[in-house]
Amino acid sequence: MDKNSFSVELLRAASSCGQSLQKALALPMVASLCSELAEALYARAWKPGIYTRFAVQEPKLREIFAPDFADRVVEAWLVALVEKPLSRLFIEDTYANRKGKGTYAAINKAQKLMRSPGHEWCLQLDVRSFFTSIHRPTLLRNWIDFLNGIGLAPEYRELAVYISTALLKNSPLENFHSVKSSRPLLDSIPSHKCLADSPPDTGLPIGSVASQHFANFYLNELDHFIKHELRVKGYARYMDDLLLFGPDSAVLLVWRDAVAEYLENRLRLSLHTGKELFSKSGQGIEYLGYRVYPHYLHVCSRTVSALKARLDFFKHLFRPERFPFCQRPVRGSWQVFWENAGTALPLLPEWPLLKRMEGTINSYYGIMGHAQSYKLRKALYHKHFGLLRSFFHPADAGYTAIHTAKRFLHY
Repeated sequence: MDKNSFSVELLRAASSCGQSLQKALALPMVASLCSELAEALYARAWKPGIYTRFAVQEPKLREIFAPDFADRVVEAWLVALVEKPLSRLFIEDTYANRKGKGTYAAINKAQKLMRSPGHEWCLQLDVRSFFTSIHRPTLLRNWIDFLNGIGLAPEYRELAVYISTALLKNSPLENFHSVKSSRPLLDSIPSHKCLADSPPDTGLPIGSVASQHFANFYLNELDHFIKHELRVKGYARYMDDLLLFGPDSAVLLVWRDAVAEYLENRLRLSLHTGKELFSKSGQGIEYLGYRVYPHYLHVCSRTVSALKARLDFFKHLFRPERFPFCQRPVRGSWQVFWENAGTALPLLPEWPLLKRMEGTINSYYGIMGHAQSYKLRKALYHKHFGLLRSFFHPADAGYTAIHTAKRFLHY
């Protein structure tokens, strides 16, 4: 692998970093950046740069450390290099950050297990403060063993070890800036969820593709323990959310204690006892944004509340005098939009703005579309859209999505 070919690989990795990031730099600038990155990595002179720190509220309040564009390219290259070997390492029953898996595959697996004989009871477990509790030296040691055992060419293996070591020994707290509008939310985050309050050598930043894969890998040996030593047949994991199914609560209690002991002794983690839940499978469980039952799904109330809040915000943009109170966006593109347009209200219903709103609304309708939610989707449109019904109409009789009225195309 020479520098030129490596630069091309980095350029290919850059294409996976998201359109919003790609728009920030023209293609020649991205190519030049990748060439500079290749030089720095070859010389072992690269190190992670500045992180952007902000807070998100959905699906729950979290502290986010987003790496800069150059670091995302490096992380994307590393992940592409190890993705297939990682997939072979994982058991079939882990679903986060894997091609062909994901949220809905995990939900489908949970429903299948609910319907299976011998799985009359379900135990939900959650790792306490998972990302901020990961012991980085333990993770790095296990990760390097993994890299050494997957048959990489020597130059690729050495470079992967170098990048991984730099990422896992780096502290985002040494070089970051906070988004101004997120500071009130950041101040409200409990200390056990803040990276700054983690013990030394502990905690991964949430917000990067490498962190997601490192975290998923960290619990891989727990998966193997549960499946091959405890011999739990009914099992599914999505990141740090664990589901165990068994014939009765007594068996699940034994497994719970074994999992708790393994986490403490081998991974320096603990279970969140406040989120531990035993239930009969037929009664349904709250899982990954849905109320999951053996044969159907309902949408969780927080998703509905989030959509209602966004609809109120959109109405406020057009008629602030009629809708004076709304939950302002605190992250993402709508937060930036609010900072730029918040003092210039009311806005006109121009086509680009309406199409942008359409995309946001349909993202929620897409979530609802996986559940039994026809009446909910219909009620939201007729009872909560209000003046927005002048701009949007249902895509079909099933209210599967909303479309912007064509008459605003040349507004």
